[in-house]
Amino acid sequence: MRGLNFHNVIDEIIKDTLAYVPKDKDLVIGISGGLDSTIAAYIAVKGFGRDRVRGISLPCGIQSDMADVDLVFDALGIEKHEYNIEKVVEANLALDDNYRKGNLTKGNMMARTRMLQLYAQAGTYNGIVLGTTNRCEWEVGYFTKGGDGVEDVAMLMDLFKSEEYEIGRILGIPKRILEKKPTAGLWIGQTDEEELRITYDQIEACIRGLETNQAVLDRYNYLHAISQHKRDGAHIAHIVSIK
Repeated sequence: MRGLNFHNVIDEIIKDTLAYVPKDKDLVIGISGGLDSTIAAYIAVKGFGRDRVRGISLPCGIQSDMADVDLVFDALGIEKHEYNIEKVVEANLALDDNYRKGNLTKGNMMARTRMLQLYAQAGTYNGIVLGTTNRCEWEVGYFTKGGDGVEDVAMLMDLFKSEEYEIGRILGIPKRILEKKPTAGLWIGQTDEEELRITYDQIEACIRGLETNQAVLDRYNYLHAISQHKRDGAHIAHIVSIK
């Protein structure tokens, strides 16, 4: 934790986003029921108003956390636009039988299908796509290249996961969202930290140069190194600069 005034951080994010987004554009955001997209949606509504935030739900078939998605839409008071991507994903998986042999291939295909839908929405309804990637995810490459790594406004890019929890409490995000295990929701039972084999607190410690054990540092350095191609290939506007 960097000892930030999180009320000021929220205000700064809103100010910088307002300066970046054309006045005739709305914000298009995929809402998954997880912490990242929920915080981004809350800040967007606080800064732009409900009428300028187009929330999109993109389930793939029947997902167990849809009640959390509904909770976010209801709490924000914005209209829910839902498009089930299962048929599109299944059609692509059917192109090669080997696509079905691993969760990762399907998970990446889901993320890329969602990106296509978000940009179709933005193009149709005069909007720009609001991203939800945070600092920890960015540094270890925990995003899909050509999927959730594609965004117009990287609102959360300078925030650590621990800081998102603090902001979530200030914004009054539902307790159920704050307490659930972080997951990309790409397959049953998947959680971020189990997949990464390192916790978000440990990632933050490595980024900030805090004391940690060698095994954790080795894991972080490995994840950072193998994902460098994702950061090199992405041109994302860092709109928030927190000293």
